[in-house]
Amino acid sequence: MPSTPTLILTHGSWHTPAYWDKAKAILESEGYKCIAPQLLYTDTDKPVASIGPAIESLREVIATEIDAGNDVVMVNHSFGGMVGCSAIKGFTRKNPSNIKHDSSGHVLGLVQTPAYAPRSNNALIDLYAVPGYVESLSSQDQVRPTEEGYSELLREPAGFFYNDLPSEEAQELISKLVKFSFSLGMSSDGVYAGWLDVPVWYLFCTLDQAITLKGQEIISQVCRDDGAFVTTEVLEAGHSPAISKPRDVVRFIEHATESFRTMASIPR
Repeated sequence: MPSTPTLILTHGSWHTPAYWDKAKAILESEGYKCIAPQLLYTDTDKPVASIGPAIESLREVIATEIDAGNDVVMVNHSFGGMVGCSAIKGFTRKNPSNIKHDSSGHVLGLVQTPAYAPRSNNALIDLYAVPGYVESLSSQDQVRPTEEGYSELLREPAGFFYNDLPSEEAQELISKLVKFSFSLGMSSDGVYAGWLDVPVWYLFCTLDQAITLKGQEIISQVCRDDGAFVTTEVLEAGHSPAISKPRDVVRFIEHATESFRTMASIPR
């Protein structure tokens, strides 16, 4: 089995796998195999009503690596945590129900950079019922549905996603944003609390305006309260740290991965 796990990188809403390009290039130069799939909730021809297909398509990506004997570390960003946490179901040592062979790999851990971490059968909107989360939002009105059924940002994207980037770079990134379906925030199809099955490393980004620092702290505390093992670090960055501070994010991913490998080697 390869000594270095495969890193599967999930992107957030309104974004594509290109979000990871800077960090992915660094990781690959250091010998990591990285997969950044296009998830089935952005850049779609028509609005998507259910998160289920995105989870299932990601499960296929995970299964291919696991069946080939490769361990996997799931690295999630933003809404990618909804599918990334869910798709690992059955591929871990704690829950190996989808492991086919003795030579198969396993998902070793979750890296949240930062990202949502849903409870099982919960939609993103259910997070708003957690005490303090609504108050943590940088704006009470962040999105609304378009007539076609996509999500329209009510915040200026540069300040929402890229507030720690130079204006010129932020504007270029804004031009590459894609459609995201509004109904996905209310969908819980196939959602699973995978963070109960593996250790979690969560990167707190202090300048984030999409998931504020307080919101990140609430998300990670919910995981801890429910029984998850969560390690946290703090980075002075906005919502898109893999773009603004890719080397810091790479360092965090590498430290998390090494920790996961060490924990996986402990006899059970």
